[in-house]
Amino acid sequence: MLDIRLVRSNPDLVKENIKKKFQDEKLVLVDEVLELDKQFRDAKSRGDYLRGQRNTLSKQIGGLMAKGQKEEAEQVKAQVTAMAQELEELEVKEGELTEEIKKRMMVIPNIIDESVPIGKDDSENVEIERFGEPVVPPFEIPYHVDIMERLHGIDLDSARKTSGTGFYYLCRSLLVKSEADFDRFDRAFLEYFKDVPFEQEVSQELLDWLDRPDALMGRYDEQQAELNELLSNTEIEEMFRERMNEQREQHNCGNYWVGTHGMSVFGNSGMSPNGIRVGGEGQGKRAFRVAGERRFRDFRGDNTLDTRQFQVALRHLRQFSGLVDLPATEFDVDNTIKDTANNAGSLKVRYKKPRQNTVKVLLLMDSGGSMEYCSRLCSALFQAVSKSGHFKDLKVYYFHNCVYSRLYTEPTLRPSNTVPTDWVLSNLSSEYKVILVGDAQMAPHELVTQFRYRTPDGEEHKRCGLEWLQMLKGKYPHIVWLNPGDRPTWGEYWTRTYDTIGREFPMFPLTVEGLEEGMKKLLVR
Repeated sequence: MLDIRLVRSNPDLVKENIKKKFQDEKLVLVDEVLELDKQFRDAKSRGDYLRGQRNTLSKQIGGLMAKGQKEEAEQVKAQVTAMAQELEELEVKEGELTEEIKKRMMVIPNIIDESVPIGKDDSENVEIERFGEPVVPPFEIPYHVDIMERLHGIDLDSARKTSGTGFYYLCRSLLVKSEADFDRFDRAFLEYFKDVPFEQEVSQELLDWLDRPDALMGRYDEQQAELNELLSNTEIEEMFRERMNEQREQHNCGNYWVGTHGMSVFGNSGMSPNGIRVGGEGQGKRAFRVAGERRFRDFRGDNTLDTRQFQVALRHLRQFSGLVDLPATEFDVDNTIKDTANNAGSLKVRYKKPRQNTVKVLLLMDSGGSMEYCSRLCSALFQAVSKSGHFKDLKVYYFHNCVYSRLYTEPTLRPSNTVPTDWVLSNLSSEYKVILVGDAQMAPHELVTQFRYRTPDGEEHKRCGLEWLQMLKGKYPHIVWLNPGDRPTWGEYWTRTYDTIGREFPMFPLTVEGLEEGMKKLLVR
């Protein structure tokens, strides 16, 4: 990058150099840099002046106070405060101008040495000196890579796998500061190198084969499903690469090829309990990955949580431990320093509420069917938070579709592992923050039809799911519902229950952003 002083002192030289490189479109950058540099120096000069004035006035405050001229001292303090505000704005402006200048200076080419001939490309290079004449041997000279292969000095297979990705990872480590920007980097990287030959993981032809919503559903094979569950992710990945090399035509309703509506561990709309989804829409959320997807899109705050977002989500859950209904008694070092500096050096002590883990959480999750993935995920997420010490207490129970007379102690929903819902309501105080996780999609009768049951002491009860939900709402004033799915749009049958539950509880999407908003709602007193 050029020295800014050269641009200031000799802009014509810089422009002439740009013309010699046949990059006339960059000429405007020189004038832009000069204008931005002038603004930067003006801002810096003003800032230096204000700092000097602030120091002078700050010294006056002590003298005025010593003389008992309190009113005059307060006026000087007001001046100092105004200067501090302006200085803060100037510092922000200086930072922005510095970035804009750097952005343009990085594009302006370096000065060409006088000995370099002017030319558009290497075809216009000038031969300065020659030593001897080239010798052509009477045999074919092998390519240097072939020589290294014969001597076992190079591993081309490994090189092909790592050379491209190595550059990608190097760029990402240098340019990306937050995991939330991984997806943005991926898209920019692919856009910049769009003209470079790139072998797609999944061809468009294959995706067209798999676009078969009208295909007949294959037969559910329990034995094949058990075999599929035994396969590791690594084994499935290797099998997928083999099938991609072998497959030459469309296949559906099978258990071997990449296809649809079958028991194969590759494809979409099938019934395999494990595998790689290729094309189509996610349904049971049992696939461990989606072929051809952008690897880091799930780091974005508006996507449904998955395991790669744990770290992001945990940051937002930490606010549980930060808000305590106690007086501000803990010395706040950072804000004390800040306010004292803004107060012309006159000490201004700040206090904050102590950080204590006083929050108790009751987590109720829908499990089974399409919710199995989310329930296991959320359980792991909140247990991780609990072990980190962010909760004073965490109780986790499970239900299927709706809360009824009994809650399950594990996501497998075994009848032997349950607790009465009445027991939970009686033994967990109203200070618990309640989080329900579910898609709120069920048949209307599951929500409003009364179910008859007997307690262990023989007493008979008759309540519907909606009544149990309303009892939870009545007992616990701080309660939210996190939903991993969107509101259904394909029939009143499912939207009715979704909307009914949505009217009972504040409902937020199961995303990083939704989780953050839900936590804020829980902490409102």
